Amino acid sequence: MPKVAAIVTCHNYERYLQRCLDTLLSQKTAFAKILVVDDSSDDKSAVAQICKTQRVECVRIEARSVAAARNVGMSKTTEPVLCFIDADNFFSSVFLERMLPAMSDPDLAVHYCPSKLVNDADTVIGDGTSIGPLDYERLPIENCIDTCNLVRREAIESVGGWVKTNPMMYEDWHLFMRISRAGWKIKFNPIHYWFYRVHEGQMRQAAP
Repeated sequence: MPKVAAIVTCHNYERYLQRCLDTLLSQKTAFAKILVVDDSSDDKSAVAQICKTQRVECVRIEARSVAAARNVGMSKTTEPVLCFIDADNFFSSVFLERMLPAMSDPDLAVHYCPSKLVNDADTVIGDGTSIGPLDYERLPIENCIDTCNLVRREAIESVGGWVKTNPMMYEDWHLFMRISRAGWKIKFNPIHYWFYRVHEGQMRQAAP
């Protein structure tokens, strides 16, 4: 199986970071590398200390852009498959074990699955509703692919990397539309292998 690097983007999410890292470090199939990109957190020492305690690499930037943070994460890793996750979310312990085998197909760019919604107490409060099988006619209208998935590095690089977008279009949506239009394969797994945290202050809650 190809090696995978997990890139964790963090901006003022130090209260959630430990939970996220715990699930990355406890995968039944291990990540080759785990990198936290701390983008302008107000308490950078807290983020750095959590990473040091867990022996996880951390890089600090001052971009205030999730696209820039993910591009920096890519530049600091070499693994052919990448897993992007924001620090307020977390994975099932079998996420990588179940999702990685499909990436042995060199033409598969993205392997994604739906999420369970959780609150601040990690209690499941529902299912993610927008994530589903890829519909090429639906994709330009509504994003059906979320950030927390496996993506082939070559596919991202072939379309110019992550790009900062306007508030009406999420960066992951923009990326996956470009990848699909470039002719790469995208595969959906219907089983919920990750957890999306619903809380005040997150981009998705605040966006119009």
